[in-house]
Amino acid sequence: SAKCGNARMTTDVPSAYPNAHMREDMPMVYMRLDPAVTRLIVSHHQNWRRHVLDDGSCVVKIERALYGLIESAKLWYEEFTGFLKNLGFVPNPYDPCVLNLKYKGERCTLVLYVDDCFVDCHNPEALDYVEEKITEKYGGCTRTDGDVLPFVGMLFDFTQPGVVRVDMPKYIEDAISGLESATPAETPAALDLFAVDESAELLAT
Repeated sequence: SAKCGNARMTTDVPSAYPNAHMREDMPMVYMRLDPAVTRLIVSHHQNWRRHVLDDGSCVVKIERALYGLIESAKLWYEEFTGFLKNLGFVPNPYDPCVLNLKYKGERCTLVLYVDDCFVDCHNPEALDYVEEKITEKYGGCTRTDGDVLPFVGMLFDFTQPGVVRVDMPKYIEDAISGLESATPAETPAALDLFAVDESAELLAT
């Protein structure tokens, strides 16, 4: 990207997982809603009252990939990459989270990490196209352009032509701030590391 002087952006799909549906061939998943949530639902949907249990809760069947479910990450990946494939993107055979699209003769590359995308193309119109299609499908996305782009906790700095600098300032700051209460020590080992309790019961003979 830096060497070719490409245009680039990062995007994020809000509330990504629930856009994917539970598949019919998967085991059904049920969730118990506590009384407070049940009362809130019943106040807006009176027909739910017949489903309320004696303890005030109710049990519902999960139809979408909610956050916290084991299946959700894979379901979202299948949903989003299926959408991208319909646009013409082709997954990289060595890394299925990297997809390429031929856009007006130029290669557009999209790197996917859960719901975050890094999109790169020599033709900046490709970025607008990808953002437009994501917005049409999922109701919007956050977009960041520029020479310094955040992506999955990292900062990609393209300020210097032909060079990209990758930094993690927030991670470094947090690591350093955690050392403020630390005290010097000659060794990380405890003082009793090599102490032997002769009276202890043998673990094996």
